[in-house]
Amino acid sequence: GAVVSSNWGSLAVKLAEEKKAVKKKRKMQDSGVTGGGVGGGSQAQMPAKRKSDEPGYMFPEENLGRYEAPLAIDCEMVGVGDDGKRSVLARVSIVDVHGDAIMDTYVASREKVTDYRTFVSGIRVQNLKGAPQFARVQVAVSKITENKIVVGHALKNDLSALMLTHPRQLIRDTAKYRPYQTPNKKPRKLRDLTAEVLGLKIQGGEHSSLEDARSALLLYKNSQVAWEKELSAKEAKLQRFKGKKPTLADNV
Repeated sequence: GAVVSSNWGSLAVKLAEEKKAVKKKRKMQDSGVTGGGVGGGSQAQMPAKRKSDEPGYMFPEENLGRYEAPLAIDCEMVGVGDDGKRSVLARVSIVDVHGDAIMDTYVASREKVTDYRTFVSGIRVQNLKGAPQFARVQVAVSKITENKIVVGHALKNDLSALMLTHPRQLIRDTAKYRPYQTPNKKPRKLRDLTAEVLGLKIQGGEHSSLEDARSALLLYKNSQVAWEKELSAKEAKLQRFKGKKPTLADNV
């Protein structure tokens, strides 16, 4: 209804366009066009020059606090260690209030990757070659999100991968929002929520952190008025409690 801004349609279109771009890019990567292959070093095997607006290769350099909130973030991980079970950051995507990508970058792993988890993460060997170092990405994300409302799904995992914290009052987690949970208060999958609430299909195979960030943003916008009203009521209640003079009953 009225709680959703007029850019709803364009955001849904962006999701569809992102899916097409990702599919095309993966086809190229899997056929070896974008390099990373072993062999005689032919033209086709040389890494292609990246465009700064290409998914996975967008890294803002200046005035990082300029983006309009709420921002939405999502990360993809790869596995390290002997069994590949330990997760490390491999891609981070951030979109602004309009769903426009402001950062979408692969991240060089500081440890040997033992499981790229491509079937879920969409990450391939060549994506991490020459990617920005973790520390540089971490600083940029911190500056972009500073003092901004950040939206995401199970944000604890993304912040943990980034080794960052964010003020609780500025977090809007669609996995923790009660109306988006199961009847017994368990988080639901982003894919299922996006299909049920928004009527959009995502994660048909390999995930895209850009697509997932936009989906979380749309879910937030869908319930923004009710969500913020609930948070304001909780905050007001807390302030009243803090300001209340202690009585004998409080000490019993």
